[in-house]
Amino acid sequence: MPNSSEQKPNWFRRLLTPPAYSDEDLARAARLLHAILLIMWVVVVVSAVPSIVLAGDKLVSILIWVALVIPVVLATVLLHAKHVKAASTVFIIGAWLLLTGSTLPFGGSVSPTVNSYILLVIIAGLLLGGRGAIVTALLNITTLTVLLLLTEAGLISQPVTPTKPADIWANVSIGVGLGAALLYLTTKNINQALTSARRTSAALQQTNRELNTIRASLEERVTERTAQLNVSAEVAQAVSSILDPTELISQVTRLIVERFNLYYAAAFLVDEDSEFAEMVEATGRAGQTLKERGHRLELSGPSMVGSAIATRRPRIAQ
Repeated sequence: MPNSSEQKPNWFRRLLTPPAYSDEDLARAARLLHAILLIMWVVVVVSAVPSIVLAGDKLVSILIWVALVIPVVLATVLLHAKHVKAASTVFIIGAWLLLTGSTLPFGGSVSPTVNSYILLVIIAGLLLGGRGAIVTALLNITTLTVLLLLTEAGLISQPVTPTKPADIWANVSIGVGLGAALLYLTTKNINQALTSARRTSAALQQTNRELNTIRASLEERVTERTAQLNVSAEVAQAVSSILDPTELISQVTRLIVERFNLYYAAAFLVDEDSEFAEMVEATGRAGQTLKERGHRLELSGPSMVGSAIATRRPRIAQ
């Protein structure tokens, strides 16, 4: 049984590895969200303790960081449970709640933090696609409209500028972290899309080459088959028009050589005792010489001609 020291690296490695999906869209969204969450965890680990220690109101600073960590934790758990859409939705809603809550102390619609709503729309587009970006944009516009009405009605206090070094440092750290994450993910996504497009193009070209090869092969087979049918038709015509067996065999042998572009062909007939296959016709000078010599093959011998006649089956040799 593995001890705890062996389990920790495995657990830590799983935490650093995005879940795998067979669907390419889900796999891409999982990788994007995983990268964003890792950067958010880095921001939390690096910024939380110094910000709380240096903050004037430590309780408020702790509450802010808790509000930031909760959606990150929930999104991480859902992501590794392979609920990538739910994890993306939880993260975006949590980020929206945190962003909206952080604008209230700094003047609502005139708060400098409202610019981060643009980042939220970009993140939603990367994780949830075009519809997610549109829904998030409409939500942000509605939120900004409500904040504007509350500000005009005097229900939101005057802007309070964050002058504490810890507050400024925390805001800048989060902004830089998110900006770096979006830039990295956007660039990586574009590179992956280009790589995928190149692979798809190469695969299509290979497929086209294979299809052209298959088409050429089929055309060649059709041509060969057509030639065979033509030869069969000519042989049938010769059989029906030529009554002399010797002349018929000569014509058929000649047609086979000419139409199939062969260099040699020969015809054999079985003798009266069914012991030998006697050559009765052959093409070329060598064939004529063998014919004049009375060339014959024993049916029970090792020759291919004898074997084909004896078994009444074709014999083929390369």
